[in-house]
Amino acid sequence: MIISQGIELAMANPRWQVIAKMKAAKLIEEIGADWVFLSVADASIDVDYL
Repeated sequence: MIISQGIELAMANPRWQVIAKMKAAKLIEEIGADWVFLSVADASIDVDYL
């Protein structure tokens, strides 16, 4: 889906309700748990190379 289109998606600072719905929809498996960050600061450090 997303990966096949060459799109990378990162989530930063999601609420627990969002994480629960993403898990239920298996979206976290699709984008990868490494792309879900607890804070914007963590996300910016890890994806700084972009």
